[in-house]
Amino acid sequence: MIINLTVVLGAIALAVIGSLSFWPVTQGLDFYIPIVLFIAGFIGMIALWWIFIDLYGRIVSISKKEPHKVNKFTRFLLCDAMRFIDNLAFVWVKVNGREKLPRKERFLLVQNHASKFDPMIVNGYFPRKDIAFITKPSNMKIPLAKRLMPRLFYQPIVRENPLQSLGVMKNSQELIEKDITSIGVYPEGTRHQDGEVGEFHEGVFNICLKAKCPLVVVTTTNTNKIHKNYPFKVTKVRLNVVRVYTPEELEGKTALAISNEARELMLKDLNN
Repeated sequence: MIINLTVVLGAIALAVIGSLSFWPVTQGLDFYIPIVLFIAGFIGMIALWWIFIDLYGRIVSISKKEPHKVNKFTRFLLCDAMRFIDNLAFVWVKVNGREKLPRKERFLLVQNHASKFDPMIVNGYFPRKDIAFITKPSNMKIPLAKRLMPRLFYQPIVRENPLQSLGVMKNSQELIEKDITSIGVYPEGTRHQDGEVGEFHEGVFNICLKAKCPLVVVTTTNTNKIHKNYPFKVTKVRLNVVRVYTPEELEGKTALAISNEARELMLKDLNN
């Protein structure tokens, strides 16, 4: 919200100051002046934030030491930038069940996957929760974010490489056990832009079984429509915490059983 606020206030300030000083409005036909100044200020403030985040990312990436905890300022920058992008894309998000999220424990979050906006919406609207997503390697090359994500324990996974995937699963388990960060993952393994829920890879559920942590089942609706609607239509997205399983509720279950149950919960929620 800080980026949203500073960008809008900066644009308003330029429009007001400019209209009263260096480009004054002197007659009714000059109504366009504050509009032009506002747009210029809006773009200028975005550029300043872009430069700041880029410089900050370059600075933190210089350190060759592996991080041992989540840097709160780095996470704030990434989450706030994600929410700003959501707003720029005319995405209105309604959050249900936020109060269900574990307050202190680290957890495994699983979510249906229909759009690149899915992780941005989760992080943008759950900013107080450290959630590092397991993602495909190309996402780790996104401008600005590419320097911040590794510092926040985001991990690339190559599903065609079983050994590398196994290492990511093991590392995710350790990040939860060491109370460093929660982990977010898409059990479908890929996006389904038709809004359907694909078959799950049950192996990811071994993370919560071995780490003995809560499992958070989350759904997002309409994210597959964001690209189609932009820029002429607002996309209303629902972010819903469907259920939170305690470690005790998961005890004795297999990864396959949990996978099937989580998928059924998602399907039922999305079809309501």
